Parts: sequence; C-alpha cells; structure tokens
Amino acid sequence: MNAHLITTDELRGVIKKQGFCVKALAVHLGVEVRTLERYFHKKLHTCPKAWIMHQRMSLAPPLLAEGLSNKEVAKALGYTCESNFCRDFKRHFGRTPQEFARI
Repeated sequence: MNAHLITTDELRGVIKKQGFCVKALAVHLGVEVRTLERYFHKKLHTCPKAWIMHQRMSLAPPLLAEGLSNKEVAKALGYTCESNFCRDFKRHFGRTPQEFARI
C-alpha cells in the first residue's frame, strides 16, 4: 500500500463499493488488517472500524431525508439487521432515525 497516495475520498469510495468492513477495505488495498490499523492511527488518528462507522453514519441523514424507511437505509448502508442500524444511529446522533427525520 502506497499510503501517502491514498486519500480519504478514495477510502470512502472503496467502502461504499466493497462494503463497510475493515477486512474488505484491507483486502482491496492489498494489506493486512494490522497494517491498515497502523496507517489509520498514523494518518487519521483513529482506527478503521471507528472511521468506517463515522462514514456510514454520515450517509444516513440524507437517506432519511429522502423519505427512506429505516429498513431501506439499513440495507443501503450494508446492515443485515435494521435494529443494528437503529442502535448505531442512536449511539452516534443521540436519537432514533425516525426522531432525526422528523426534525
């Protein structure tokens, strides 16, 4: 991995295409998960899992604003279970997706 050439925009594109998974990101970049973790800590001051979760949650509000249901948003963001999406959303934003959508 030529780490200095990878931008956060490129990383965002990879996780959207490959799934919101640390291992899938590492495989796509051709590195071990531990190498990816070191890169993230050095360059982004976070771990890959937390960064991916933040990216996932940043995509949720616009989808809810379009009128998509929790189930549709969960599927779009790679969740296999709607309740896991709702749990993560509430942890991140402090309210449920539907409470957020009503604002």
